[in-house]
Amino acid sequence: PRFLIAAVLGYTGAKFLIATLDPSDILLNAIALAFVLDIDELIYNILAPQRCKSVLEQTEALPMPESRRLWWMNSTMLKISVITVLLLIAYFHGVEGVHARMSQAKDILCSGELDFVYTINPATGIVQAAKSEPDTGVLLREDDQLAVLELAKPSIARVDGWNVSWRAVNATKSDARLARVAIGLIDLTSHLTTYQATGKIEYKQLQDLHADTTVLSELSGLSKSTVGDAAEHEVCRDSPKSSWAEHRLLKVTAGHHENCTHVASWPYNWCGMMNKTSIRSLCPISCGCHDEWEPAAGFYASSSFGCSAACEKSLRASMEAQKTLGGRSLKCEDMSAAAFQKSKWLHQYLNQAFDALLSNVNTIMGFRTLLKKSGNQFGVPLNKTDDVFWGIVTQKLVEDTFRGQWRFAPGVPHPRGLTGCDFWTSWEVTVMLGVDLCLVGHFRSLRSHCPVACFCNKGMQECPLTCADTSSASTSSPAGGSARQPRPPWTREGPRRSPPWGSEYWR
Repeated sequence: PRFLIAAVLGYTGAKFLIATLDPSDILLNAIALAFVLDIDELIYNILAPQRCKSVLEQTEALPMPESRRLWWMNSTMLKISVITVLLLIAYFHGVEGVHARMSQAKDILCSGELDFVYTINPATGIVQAAKSEPDTGVLLREDDQLAVLELAKPSIARVDGWNVSWRAVNATKSDARLARVAIGLIDLTSHLTTYQATGKIEYKQLQDLHADTTVLSELSGLSKSTVGDAAEHEVCRDSPKSSWAEHRLLKVTAGHHENCTHVASWPYNWCGMMNKTSIRSLCPISCGCHDEWEPAAGFYASSSFGCSAACEKSLRASMEAQKTLGGRSLKCEDMSAAAFQKSKWLHQYLNQAFDALLSNVNTIMGFRTLLKKSGNQFGVPLNKTDDVFWGIVTQKLVEDTFRGQWRFAPGVPHPRGLTGCDFWTSWEVTVMLGVDLCLVGHFRSLRSHCPVACFCNKGMQECPLTCADTSSASTSSPAGGSARQPRPPWTREGPRRSPPWGSEYWR
């Protein structure tokens, strides 16, 4: 019986030890195995009476006749051979399989192409992927992860065999805040009380704050929101001096700025770059998100590109205040073609618009398809579609107009001979580009510069307040402009539409 128990125990224990990966666990399991093997002796030593122990100790072993002894029981070589065979069996039927599975798991996680990201398109259900930056071998590469480490403050250290970044270790010990911590009503009241008493704002550690269901609900919604949705919750003011704002600005401006003061100044207008949503969100005032006339952010002066939605309301309020107080208001007149050509802001605006349009590969391919199938409907002959297409893709169309050449491509003038505001707001350009520059909501429109061409009426968003209510009047061309056909009804005031760079969007 003892041999059978030892055999079963050896088999089970061997399988258990083979499946153990951590060396410390192997040591603990070996100690546990020794305990199981010695459990009978331990029970005997504790529970057996002393008289029985004395009798057993004084009892001599029974001699075994020489004829009944097995010669191989005392053979050392045979014992070594049996142990070797058992170890080989354990390796090929146990260790090798576990090692193969571990190697396979490592290959699945760490071999092949690693530098890419993917997502599932919610509309088509197709996996979409893109190339990412190569792995540098550092544990943490993103500032948002460092911000989380600062908040959590876990116990983390550099140890042999684990290359933890010093930035990660230091982040757990830092009192600076890379995260912007939202507080609830209880903590806000406490902050205000402290400020009234001392004149200073007390910043508490995360563990000292109170949980607030309203704040938690807002954060939960924020994680699933778009840029435009997030902009609805931002205030129309430049970010105050704080560690999280300074760190973010330094990162997105490549170390040039730690505050909002000069983000729109020479030599770089950071506000006017398409991928600088963070700057427009942190510095809406410096980026001109609330400006009625020529904001520094240009085409991107919209909540869809990071500007606070409160700035759009502030824009309307400031325009109303100027009119009420007798201040200077924009005239409800289109900018002339000559002035249009000389405007650096409009040049930047149209380049920004084309950058946004051309940021989507599907949109670019859509231009070619549209020109091939329907180009003749808006004045583009079939043999000129390639010229017009490359004029759009290379932005030569924009450069030509600012040289006074109001055409779609060499030899392809506007079918109605329009120039200036009339050119860029015409239904032909709208259909060809798939976006109406007079629409509001997704970007800053041309209404402030081209109110007549955009059919501005009294009270319409981004239109000068001096525009009269002409909704029932017949359309007339601006002084010096060419006669124009009425614009299609979808280009007038109406619901916000998704721009082409956000989805496939064609009239």
